[in-house]
Amino acid sequence: MKRKITQTGIAITLLFLVGCFSKKVTVERYSATYDYTPAERVEANSTGLTIALISPKYGDKKMNKTAPYSNFSKNMSDDFEEMLIAKGFTIRGPYASRDEMVYSDKEDTDIALIVDIDMEIENESLKTRESSGIPFIKTDYVSYKVSGTFHQEGDVTLTAVSPFKGEKLWKKQIALDRRTIICEGEDRWEIELQGVLQAMKDNGIYNPTAQALEEYYQEVMNIASKHLDPRELTQVATQAKKADEDSRN
Repeated sequence: MKRKITQTGIAITLLFLVGCFSKKVTVERYSATYDYTPAERVEANSTGLTIALISPKYGDKKMNKTAPYSNFSKNMSDDFEEMLIAKGFTIRGPYASRDEMVYSDKEDTDIALIVDIDMEIENESLKTRESSGIPFIKTDYVSYKVSGTFHQEGDVTLTAVSPFKGEKLWKKQIALDRRTIICEGEDRWEIELQGVLQAMKDNGIYNPTAQALEEYYQEVMNIASKHLDPRELTQVATQAKKADEDSRN
């Protein structure tokens, strides 16, 4: 017996096929390890110095809210705190900015340490391809898929400033070498993803980016540990005290 195909049946079939071509995650999101363990630890507060830590953040505000970049900076805040404590400093914060510190915090602090992340992205070859229609059915349904490459580089800057005046007294720059991120989108999207940051919704773009940041992370923390020498920062603290006293006289 032949079954008659109704308009309702066609509609249900169409919805099913549209569902098959809409966003569907096929690869798990990579869980990057942004973690640093100090090579050695000295006695707590053995330096006699107190440092106010200003949380690491990007100049590009969108990166501060977009994973995996946001994960990179948030974990760095915790590990800078652990690193400084392991070196014998007392820590205040972390603060979002020096302006967040109240008077008593500034008075009890020798140095404010600011960590700025500058990440530049070139995305000329990261393309969004458009697919029109669904096989075997005439429809205007359109889906999008992202693939290609993009490049990123930049630096992490450590700046020591006086707590009250904010005078810059010490600065170290850690270069992030140019990396090529090769991407193959895993999902199809009903809307076109604009730019690299929006494309991070796709695990095929997110995963290789997170892996590259993971490599950057260890490099940054290892170099930062060498720069944050208690002997040098003791001298900087003396300069910071003089700068703040001069500003209040």
